[in-house]
Amino acid sequence: MRPGLDDKVLTAWNALFTRSLLQAAAALDRTDWMDAARANLRFLLDHLRPEGRLLRSWQADGGARHLAVAEDYGALIGALVTAAEYDDVAWLEDAVVLADELRDLFSDPASGGFYTTGSDAEELIVRPQDFFDNATPSENALAADALLRLSAVTGDESHAADTRRMLAMLGPAMTQYPTSFGMLLGAYERALTPPVEVAIVGPDVALRTAWARRVTAHGVGVRSPEGAGAALSPLLTDRPYADVSTAYVCEHVAGRAPVHDADALEDALDAVL
Repeated sequence: MRPGLDDKVLTAWNALFTRSLLQAAAALDRTDWMDAARANLRFLLDHLRPEGRLLRSWQADGGARHLAVAEDYGALIGALVTAAEYDDVAWLEDAVVLADELRDLFSDPASGGFYTTGSDAEELIVRPQDFFDNATPSENALAADALLRLSAVTGDESHAADTRRMLAMLGPAMTQYPTSFGMLLGAYERALTPPVEVAIVGPDVALRTAWARRVTAHGVGVRSPEGAGAALSPLLTDRPYADVSTAYVCEHVAGRAPVHDADALEDALDAVL
């Protein structure tokens, strides 16, 4: 008898993989990997939200099932922000919708963090909440990283206000047990360090590749291949595409002189860093 086959698609695991695939595709200029990342994100958004609410798993013989937990939301929002950086700013639309759902369904007003299960899930004796990073990042680490990045590219501080409060609360524990908070420490650095902001307008992949290869721990960016989507990010305000691909390196949305080639973009990043 053949052993059973675990062929389910998990939202969080696929989102984590897709985020890495997007970064690798951009850094190595692999269009096939970028196509695969887009297809995977589209699948998650189309098939794991059959009625609006994000679900946790999908199987070919049963479709989508089980309410998504906070880990799924945090991982998928993070992947969508990465897609906005290296593919198209339009992915931010879904990221903002999911961020609102994450806060509505999972937020803990006391800690500023997130419960594992949503307020619409089966009521438990104790509603769990995980802050420790293990083989995979905790739901709160994923959410903190994703919401801080989303806040930086949308200019909407409400995405990250509670996250900063949670990180402040956990500061002493992270100091005492740093190996238990791998990804959360990265979010802590992101919360403390003003981000290096990059906006790329136009289809030139060389600019995208240069940015992807030089991305810093606290960097954020958006890419608008056709100059569209300015309403989604203040980094794109008054920066239309005028037949020449252009990159803007910014601090607090204030941009340095625009550049048009990969070498100049790397020089601009060096100057900011």
